[in-house]
Amino acid sequence: TPGTVVTGMVSSLERRGMTYDDLGQLNAYEETSHRSDAPDLTVQTTWSRGAYDLKGQLTGFLETVATSGGSVGGTYLLVKTTDRRDTRYDGEGLIQSYEEVSTDSSQPDVRVTVRRESATADRRVHRPRARL
Repeated sequence: TPGTVVTGMVSSLERRGMTYDDLGQLNAYEETSHRSDAPDLTVQTTWSRGAYDLKGQLTGFLETVATSGGSVGGTYLLVKTTDRRDTRYDGEGLIQSYEEVSTDSSQPDVRVTVRRESATADRRVHRPRARL
């Protein structure tokens, strides 16, 4: 119900299998999460192919999120993948652009490609004048 506040919900998250490159940058991990308000639901995340530019900024990764659980009609499994690539940064280290290709097991014939190009923002800070 919209506007309903759930109290007493407990979530757990276990991250394991973290691997790093020679520079200490994250290459991969696995994560499992559960929620008390959906005890039959398990979310398994695999993050891999962490890639970085020469400044140590993340330029790409592959994330697979598998949601599984029981239901009245049996069990189900939904798998979503996101392949982010070609992330570029501006001189201040802010993301300038990237491409993401996503798939979803509920629509196996559909591939969604998103290309993001950031608009240039006015970086001047507005400082109101002090009134005397």
